[in-house]
Amino acid sequence: MEVHLTFDESRPLDTSGKKNHGSGEVMAAAGIGGVGSSGLFRNNYVYVPSSESFKSADFSYTFFVYLLEDAKSRSINELHDQYCPIMHKGTMREDVQEASPALLVNPRDGRIKVVLGTTGTAALVRHQNRMRLYVDGILDSSLVTEGATKTNDLPLFVGSAPYAENVCDMPMLLDEFRMFSYPFVVTGSPSARDGCRVTAEARDPELPKTTKCVKACIGTMALHTAVSASTCGVEPADILQSSEHGELLSSPEDDCAEVPSEGRMRDFLSFLEQTASNSLFCGDPKAEQPNSAGDATNTANLLSKISALEVEIEDKEHSLKALHELREREKLHEERLRRQLQQQMQGDLTKTTEKYEQQCRKLQELLSQLQDEKKGITLRYERLSEEMRELEKRFAAKTAELHRQYGRELERQKRAFLSGEKMKKQLEEDLLTQKALMQRQMEEAFEEERSQHKQEIRTLKETFAAELEKEREVFAAKQKQQTAKWEAQMADGKKKLQGEIAKAREEEQLRLKEITAQLLSEMEQQRTKHLKELQQTEAAAAAKEEELRNKMNKEKEDAVNEATEKTKKEMLSETHK
Repeated sequence: MEVHLTFDESRPLDTSGKKNHGSGEVMAAAGIGGVGSSGLFRNNYVYVPSSESFKSADFSYTFFVYLLEDAKSRSINELHDQYCPIMHKGTMREDVQEASPALLVNPRDGRIKVVLGTTGTAALVRHQNRMRLYVDGILDSSLVTEGATKTNDLPLFVGSAPYAENVCDMPMLLDEFRMFSYPFVVTGSPSARDGCRVTAEARDPELPKTTKCVKACIGTMALHTAVSASTCGVEPADILQSSEHGELLSSPEDDCAEVPSEGRMRDFLSFLEQTASNSLFCGDPKAEQPNSAGDATNTANLLSKISALEVEIEDKEHSLKALHELREREKLHEERLRRQLQQQMQGDLTKTTEKYEQQCRKLQELLSQLQDEKKGITLRYERLSEEMRELEKRFAAKTAELHRQYGRELERQKRAFLSGEKMKKQLEEDLLTQKALMQRQMEEAFEEERSQHKQEIRTLKETFAAELEKEREVFAAKQKQQTAKWEAQMADGKKKLQGEIAKAREEEQLRLKEITAQLLSEMEQQRTKHLKELQQTEAAAAAKEEELRNKMNKEKEDAVNEATEKTKKEMLSETHK
């Protein structure tokens, strides 16, 4: 184990004992399974500097991951169809892409089978030229690459990467992050690719040979008979055989189409010879002497079996011929492939040697350039060190001089501060005395204004009452005159109507009643009109009274402000003096 990050401490410390501590800030969250704490990653990451132990061609990474999602991350991921890293050792730019390894997830559609809102374990295993991804202990995907792993000296980024910090928004919880410099052991896992159930260690170099041997056993025994496949200890393979020549029509995979070895061919031929000898032994003349009617039936049965065995031998001879033809074709195919591979390897070797020589020349030139730069840097460093020593001497002298000046300035400021404090106390006392005097003067002026205001209110009330009484008397006189006039008119009307008949008198009385009601309504209207005028007069008097009060208050405030400003100006002039 090269790295083990538990995220239980305030910093990403390595608990594997290799001191591969991480750098960066990460927030703590609830731990997986309720134990300890996990790391909350969102637009941040932790990086572990590279070391020599990280440069293994085979490796394994395991961790617990809990993918989160909210409205903000969902909206960003719907706009951008991109891959966000969970861990990445390398870099990713437009011109350079390095990863050994990198595990990225598309948060828009989720290319690896990790469900949002659930905790899962993930393991990334690299063995030789095969890369495997396990999710919750189950093989999720497998990839065969060309060539070996190319290591790099770049740091290992966990949770995100610098190139995705401002682009991806994929919050997650990570816990128990481990890195191993060897591939994991895979036990008892069925492989749908090779059709065989194997149990082996991923680091064992003999695993491919064992698997191919089992596959060859399946292919060879299927040509012989379908029943004998159980003798190889494997499941029957999906292989068909032609009715005429027994040629192989379909095989499980290209690896299972291997040609049987010469030892297997000899065993197969010896088996055919034993079958033929057994059929000839069954035709011995001693067994053909009939002793009874039952012997005759047995002899007929034996003859039928012999004929069946002869037919079977002919079929097997045809199968043997087809097998020989297949063997010849496979030899020619292997020879052709061997020549092609030799030519291709020779061409690749020459290209590789040329590239290696070019890189060596470039590295030599770079090394000489670096040595020249190193010499120049050393000279510059010596000059800078001398300048730094001179600057330190100047700085020490300047510091001492500034310290002396600061002491003198501090004494002067202390004296000025004490004199200012004395002046401040004296000014405060003068201000208190003047404030008390001003307050007494303002109170006296307010009392005088108040008495004058009361006197004016009294006079206004008296004048208003006299005017109101006069208007009432005038209204009463007018009302009496109108009433006398109406009474005179009524008396005249009565004298004129005395000679009329009773019916006309009643009609006249009705008319007089109507006129009287009309007059009464007019009188009521005049009365209400006079009342409204009276109310308007009272409201005007009240408004005038309120206006006078506001004016007095405003004049009072202006006088107070003016006196205060005047006092302040006098105090300031005295302070300046």
